[in-house]
Amino acid sequence: MNWTKIKTVIIILLLGVNIFFGYSLYTQYNNLYSFDKEVINSVTELLKKDDIYIDINIIPTDKKIMKAYQSNFDEYYDKLVADQIFGTGNYSERTVNNETQYISKNYDILEVNNPDIFSIKYIKSGFDENNRTAPDKGMISELKKSELRNYTNIINRFLGFDNDNIITVNRIYYDAEQMQYILYCSQNIDSYKIGQCESTFIIKDNIVCYAAGTVIFFEYINVSQTPLIDQINILFVEKAYIDEMRGKNEPDYEKVTIISLELEYYIIWNNYQSNMFYLLPAWRIEYDNGITRIRIAVDGSIY
Repeated sequence: MNWTKIKTVIIILLLGVNIFFGYSLYTQYNNLYSFDKEVINSVTELLKKDDIYIDINIIPTDKKIMKAYQSNFDEYYDKLVADQIFGTGNYSERTVNNETQYISKNYDILEVNNPDIFSIKYIKSGFDENNRTAPDKGMISELKKSELRNYTNIINRFLGFDNDNIITVNRIYYDAEQMQYILYCSQNIDSYKIGQCESTFIIKDNIVCYAAGTVIFFEYINVSQTPLIDQINILFVEKAYIDEMRGKNEPDYEKVTIISLELEYYIIWNNYQSNMFYLLPAWRIEYDNGITRIRIAVDGSIY
């Protein structure tokens, strides 16, 4: 008996078994965490038959796992924000036009919740507020990652944010006349944008001179994983709505093209406790005719 040949055969068989199980595990993993391109293509073809068009490339292939956040709006929220930006107690208060302003020891000015909850406005001492408009030209189309990270870090240090709750830069302009950068930003959590949180920052000599927009300063009192309506099923939820609108002869829905499908977080207030709010995952669906619809990914309801 040739044991060498037998061992070779056994090794080949075991290798084949390992390849088979490896492929099976890979397939199961893909089915669990992503959609096959063929499935997505079939969905787009099915929608196309009903005059609902969407490019296969804008449908995410991976199945998202996101959290639901719960927090409270503290009655002393404005002072908590002032403490975080200026340092605890390192400011005074004054009232201007019935609005409270917080003044740092360097005479920087901060307003919180004016005009809306979670809105902030900051003006560094000596900064001319009239110079906050971006120039007609000067948008920076490309920026080295290290440079972009530098500006992002400056903003987040200014706000006192950590890596879980951060501001990211979407567009940046350079104003050569004023020698300052104007940055249009969004707030992210878990690498997802918070839909309502847009803000503008002006940086000069690596210092924040101006900030305005919606920024949430909060601590979580409850965090939980939440099952989501995935990208395939949310499209069919949207299709049912389109069919309903067509039944009402709404002209905007005769023939539609979806140009964007993205997951974001949105602020939802508790109906029974006015100081409690949630950050819930939602699908942002944009059409080429200007319609944008937000659907909460937990139950498919329109935001």
